[in-house]
Amino acid sequence: MPGRREPGARRRQGAGPGQPVVSRRVVVLGAGHGGGEVVAALRAGGFDGPLTLVGDEATPPYQRPPLSKSFLLGASPADELLARPRSFYEQQQVDLVLGRRVDHVDTTARTVQVGDESVPYDVLVLALGGRPRMLADPAAAKADNLHQVKTHADVERLRDRLAPGTRVGVVGGGFVGLEVAASARKRGAEVTVLELAPRLLGRVCSEVVAEHVASLHGARGVDVRTGVTGLHLVTGDDGRIARVATDQGIVEVDEVVVGIGMTPETGPAEQAGLAVDDGILVDADYRTSAPDVFAIGDCARVLRPDGSTLRLESAPHAASSARRVAAVILGRETPPDAAPWFWSHQFEVKIQMAGDPSARVSRWVTRGDMAGGSFLTFGIVEDRIVRIEAVDRPAEFAQTKSWLDRPIPSVIDRLADESYSIRQLFARP
Repeated sequence: MPGRREPGARRRQGAGPGQPVVSRRVVVLGAGHGGGEVVAALRAGGFDGPLTLVGDEATPPYQRPPLSKSFLLGASPADELLARPRSFYEQQQVDLVLGRRVDHVDTTARTVQVGDESVPYDVLVLALGGRPRMLADPAAAKADNLHQVKTHADVERLRDRLAPGTRVGVVGGGFVGLEVAASARKRGAEVTVLELAPRLLGRVCSEVVAEHVASLHGARGVDVRTGVTGLHLVTGDDGRIARVATDQGIVEVDEVVVGIGMTPETGPAEQAGLAVDDGILVDADYRTSAPDVFAIGDCARVLRPDGSTLRLESAPHAASSARRVAAVILGRETPPDAAPWFWSHQFEVKIQMAGDPSARVSRWVTRGDMAGGSFLTFGIVEDRIVRIEAVDRPAEFAQTKSWLDRPIPSVIDRLADESYSIRQLFARP
């Protein structure tokens, strides 16, 4: 059979003192951050049944956030990205099936077709992640010097081509594109960022932080262009992209990186007849429309109590949804949902955000030294903080994150006043 299978399917001998033994067969499709967290949480919780983790890459679950940062810089070797040592899966008797794609899911027969093997399940977890969006330009599908950032193999290919003076065009001013731009610039490349929206980071953060990030990149020599229209790729006789043309001029390039978001991977769910709408539709416990089938992480769209839905793309969300599903499978009390949070490193600056990025903010209150590059900004609705964004203030970010969506009218008016410490403010809400 094609692909690689690592040992680990044997039944574990005992679950430990006082821990339950749950003997149903669980299959997890997707060996990314969320899939790896599901199997680890199940074993840690005493699950003693057969456990299979299927992934389409040849590598066990690894951390993806460093790909566009330390890994692209060459500061993190591939093995340091692993979420857990390779030995973990054998020790925990997880049947790790690598380098294999799922061909078919049958929710009636409760089987998953992987190549020529039919894998039975009692519980199925879809941790499918997503795939990078691609430009509609025909040149994008053929050019050897166009890159996307999803796997460590993608980034290794890009990293090998970065050298001082390499001309890099980055299409997309979201976090992935900007992290790539910062890393490439630190490696000595000449970098131009092309963003179609009027500003950077339009879907994920406030104008205050977006303007600061734009200034940060500009000060480091990145050419940032926003509000770009008419973008198209121009190839040379060798089929490689030679320039990117826009209404703001022509950018000569050696390499092009496209970071314009991702599309949730829903193919196996759609084929199986599950409810799908820009993500696999799930309830608060990540149950899909099929019995004993769950979906977690980037591919899941959660129905909220007010009838709206939300799909999040972040490693913390993948991990927290994985732990919640593991608790449901184990019949345990489910942990409370943590507030969504995200982070980014660009150059030497740490940017952190917490709260629902789709929340409609009435006003922003900023605390700290924006000119000096160290501040927080709070998104306010009535007497509640619904979003927090921090630039190089990790301690204060951690102290305030737990106060999201709680009524604190006496604190709101003093948030900007640094004569009060954050600890003082939130000690007497």
